[in-house]
Amino acid sequence: MTVTRESAKRFAKTHAEALVWNDKYKSADTGLEVNGDASIVNEIPEGYIVHVSGGMTYYTCENGHLGVADGGFHANYFINDSTALRLNRPTNRTDDPREHNGEPVA
Repeated sequence: MTVTRESAKRFAKTHAEALVWNDKYKSADTGLEVNGDASIVNEIPEGYIVHVSGGMTYYTCENGHLGVADGGFHANYFINDSTALRLNRPTNRTDDPREHNGEPVA
């Protein structure tokens, strides 16, 4: 399969949201909402740099009282046909994960 602009954005957004779900679902005993957005910030011959940002809201119930907490997330991804790297909380939305110790995700 060849990576396209749309498939790179879709992969990065889905992966970032899944990480939030996996991290927060135990704390969110009554509900969890995760919404992300992905954009291509650089298309280079080697692949795509994708920036993902979004927010989350999770709901808890303790001693009969509903608690609500909000948070945000952002990451940059480098994606091509054979590699996906993630840079969590980059300084700039254009930071290339290959140049900033990004972690392999696929």
